Amino acid sequence: SKPASTKTTPNEHTTCVICMNTPPSSEGPHHCTTCAPDAWVICAKCEESIKSKKCPICRSDYMREPTSEWETLPPSTTKLTLDAQPTQDELKRLALRFPRLECLELLCDYEDYPEELDF
Repeated sequence: SKPASTKTTPNEHTTCVICMNTPPSSEGPHHCTTCAPDAWVICAKCEESIKSKKCPICRSDYMREPTSEWETLPPSTTKLTLDAQPTQDELKRLALRFPRLECLELLCDYEDYPEELDF
C-alpha cells in the first residue's frame, strides 16, 4: 500500500521558521517577494532580525529597502524609463522583478562627449 500523502496546506505552517515558536495571530505572514505567500511564517522579532538580509528559505534579499525608484513599481510593469545606465546586477534584478517588461528606455546624459565629431 502507498503511504499517505505528505503535502501541506497553507494553514499547516504555524511555527516561526527561525525560533520555532508559534507567533500571535497578528504576526506570521512573511514578506519575501520570492517565496509563495503561505509557504512559511515568521514572528515579528525574528522578521526584524532578518530585514535586509537573506530569506531563510530561498536566500533572496528579504525586505531590502528599495535603492531605486523602479523597485517600488508593480511586477506587471511593461515599460520602464531609467535616467542612468543600470549595472549588470541591476539588469538581473530588473529581469526578475518585471517578467512582462517590453520596453526599457535609457535617458543617459553624456555631457563628457561633444554632440558632433569634427574631422
